Amino acid sequence: MKFFLFQAWLRIRRRRLNSQINEDGFVLPLVFGIGLFMLIVGATMIFRSQDDQTTAIAQRETSSGLAAAETGINRVYNFLTANRVFSQYPSDDSLTSYSWQNGQTWETLVLNASTNPVIVDQCLTETAIDESIDELERYIDDVWVNVDENRPEEGQFQVVSYEYVGVSKDEESDIDAGILIGRGLLQVKGRVNTDSEDDTGDNELGTAVSSVYVEIPILKNQPSIQGVPGLWTFSPYLAGNQKVEGDIMISGITGSGCDIFADGVIEDLEDAIVGPGEVIPAPGLPFPSVPPLPALADRNELAAINGNGLDLTFPRSGDKHILRTINGVPTEVYHYNIGTAPDGSKSPVSINLGGNGRITVRTGTKTVSGQTRQQMVIFHANGSVNIGGSASIRHLEMNTVNAAQNKSFFQLYGKGNTGTPAGSFATPDYYLCMNGTPESSYFVLGPDYTYGVNGGGGAEATIYGTVWVKQVSNSELTLLDGATLPCGSSSNQIIVKQELTADDLVEVEAILGEAPIPEGSNPNPPILRPFINWRRLPNG
Repeated sequence: MKFFLFQAWLRIRRRRLNSQINEDGFVLPLVFGIGLFMLIVGATMIFRSQDDQTTAIAQRETSSGLAAAETGINRVYNFLTANRVFSQYPSDDSLTSYSWQNGQTWETLVLNASTNPVIVDQCLTETAIDESIDELERYIDDVWVNVDENRPEEGQFQVVSYEYVGVSKDEESDIDAGILIGRGLLQVKGRVNTDSEDDTGDNELGTAVSSVYVEIPILKNQPSIQGVPGLWTFSPYLAGNQKVEGDIMISGITGSGCDIFADGVIEDLEDAIVGPGEVIPAPGLPFPSVPPLPALADRNELAAINGNGLDLTFPRSGDKHILRTINGVPTEVYHYNIGTAPDGSKSPVSINLGGNGRITVRTGTKTVSGQTRQQMVIFHANGSVNIGGSASIRHLEMNTVNAAQNKSFFQLYGKGNTGTPAGSFATPDYYLCMNGTPESSYFVLGPDYTYGVNGGGGAEATIYGTVWVKQVSNSELTLLDGATLPCGSSSNQIIVKQELTADDLVEVEAILGEAPIPEGSNPNPPILRPFINWRRLPNG
C-alpha cells in the first residue's frame, strides 16, 4: 500500500518539475525579449534626442546668421540715411543698373573722395568726409564686417550689392510721403560660427550664412515752399536785425555754397523770419539770368530819373509795348531801359528819388476796342536805385488807388554787373535802396545788387512780392568808390513780405524765358524712406 502511494507521489512531483522546467524555459526568452525591446526604445530615444539637438543647434545658428544679416541691413540703411548722396550710386560697375553716363560707383567715390564733386559739394567737414569714406570702404570689395568688434561671436555681415534703380520723369509717382524717383536694392549676407568664440569662421562646417534683400524707396527732396522764396540771396547774412515775412532761400557766397552751413548761420536766418516761412538751403544754385532788352523799336529809353519832387506814372500815353499772350489773355508789356544817356553811356544811378517824389506803376486789366487786355510794366535799371526821404514807388491796379492784385505784373531788373569775384560781397557798387515808409509790390531780380531799406518807416513791409539779390545789408557797408551804402535798416524792419505764388511766376517766366527755379533742379540729396519688401534669399 505504501509502495503504491509513494509511486503516485513521484508521478505528481515529476509532473510539477516538468511544468516548472517548461515555465522557466518560456520566461527566460521573454525576459531577454523585453530587455532587447527596452534597449531599442532607449537607443531610438537617444538618437532622436541627438537629432533634435542637432536641429535646434542648426536653427540657432541659422537664426544667428539671419540676425547678423539684418544687423548689416540696418547698418547700411542708417549709413545711407546719414549720407544720402551715396544712395543714388551703385556699389560697383558690374550691376545691371550701372550707367556709364553717371560714371560713379561706391568704388570710384572712395578712390578720389577729397576732390570728387559728388562728395565735396555736400559741404561736409574733412573729418566727416573721412568718416563716411571709412565706413563706405567696409561695404565694398566683399569685406566681412564684424557686428560687434568686441564680441566676434555675434557674427559678421557683408554687402553683396547695392543698386540704385531710378525712374523716368514720366514714371515718377506720388506716394504718401512725396514723389518716388527711384529705389535702392540692397542685399546683405550674415554669418556666425557657434563652434568658436574667437573666430567667426568662413563658409565651412559650423558656420551659418543667411542672405537678406530689401528695397529702399527714394524720394525727391522738395522744400515745402508755399509760393516762391520771398527773399533769395547769395550771402547768408542779414545785417541790422532785418526781418522777412516768408521763405528765405540762400545759395551761398562760395561757389559750392558750403558757407551757408557754418555754425549758427541757418539758425540766425530762421530768427529773421516773421510768421510762416522757412530757410531753404540751395548751395551753389545760381540766379536765373536777367532777361535781355527787347529791340530798340519795342522798348522805351529813359535817362536817369533824378529829383525830389517828381511825380511820374507808367506806362505813359504813347509808350511802346510788345503784345504777348499770358494765360490766354492779350497783354501789353512795357519795357523801360532806365539810366542810359543818348550817347549810350550808363548812369551809375538809374533812379534817385527824394523828397515827396513819386513813381506810380499801373497794371491789371483794361478794355481796348472792346477787347480785354492786361498791362505789364518792366523796369530795366542799368545802375543803382535809391528811394529816399518820403519818396515812393507805388504799384496800383488800373484806374484805382488800390494795390495791384498781381504783384508780378511789375518787374524790376537790376542789370548792373560789377564783374567782381564772387567773394567781393563787402564792397558792392550796385544797390537797391528802398524807403521804409511807403509800401509797394513787385518782383525784383538783381544778381549783382545789394538790397537795403532807408530807415525804419511805418509800413508793415517795404516790398510785397519777391526780392532776389546778391545780398541784403545796411549802411555799415562801404561801396567800391569809398562811399557808404546810402540805405540802412532799423531794428525789426520787414524788408520783404512774400506774396508771389508759383502761378504768379508764370508771368515772370514769360519774360525771363526760363523758369526762375528750374523744375526738377534741386541741390539737396534725396530722401530715404524705411525699407520695404524684406526677403530672405537662398545662399549662393
